[in-house]
Amino acid sequence: MKKFIEDIGRFTGEQIGAPLLERQRRKIEQFNLEITGQNNLESLRDAPFVLAANHLMPENSSTQQSQLSPDAFVLEKLVKDLNNQELKIISKCDDGWWAENIYRYFQKYVGQPFGKGMQEGMGFVPIYKNPGTFNRDFIKTVDGVIQDEESPILIFPEGHWYEDFSPEHKLEAGAAYIAKKYKLPILTAYIKGAHSWEPNTSVRVAFSEPFNSKQLNREQATEQIRLRLTKLHEIMTNE
Repeated sequence: MKKFIEDIGRFTGEQIGAPLLERQRRKIEQFNLEITGQNNLESLRDAPFVLAANHLMPENSSTQQSQLSPDAFVLEKLVKDLNNQELKIISKCDDGWWAENIYRYFQKYVGQPFGKGMQEGMGFVPIYKNPGTFNRDFIKTVDGVIQDEESPILIFPEGHWYEDFSPEHKLEAGAAYIAKKYKLPILTAYIKGAHSWEPNTSVRVAFSEPFNSKQLNREQATEQIRLRLTKLHEIMTNE
């Protein structure tokens, strides 16, 4: 039953979600993008890496429900344009309208597999967010991405979106876990202004120097991400 529901979600993602994504991606072509630290991104060309970025809350409530935040797609475009790499976006599959409007029991047995299939159909790497979920399938999916495609992976360590980054936000250890498990460098990105899909939206992105987490534990690697995000945030705020 679970696989059947996942298949329905995957079909929905391929037939409805993916075309919607392409329409949204075209809107980014009309954004005014300003990039700092471009050479840090380009230094990782032709190799997989973990891109850890802050996550911005869309100003439109319907966009919030759709989970189609512009920030992820701005970063996707930059990785494609500058590195010629296909960025794999980690996205919550038990959040949004298909999860929030059903009871917990049905969410577990219907909403989660439907959301997982839908996210996969749209080209995302699905991850469960809600309490009581287990992300074994997520690890398997990441295994496939790293081993078969060697694509960079985008993850938002804050776990939630905010109006702006703050050093006080809790950071999850997922980015550090992936980087250490697959021996990948971590590139930190701070993004500002990507709250809207409107044309001529001004968005600034800054990339820090990548670092290797080999000699660090998860907590230390996560703290390094925090320090880099904090520094990039301070630089952009004071300019």
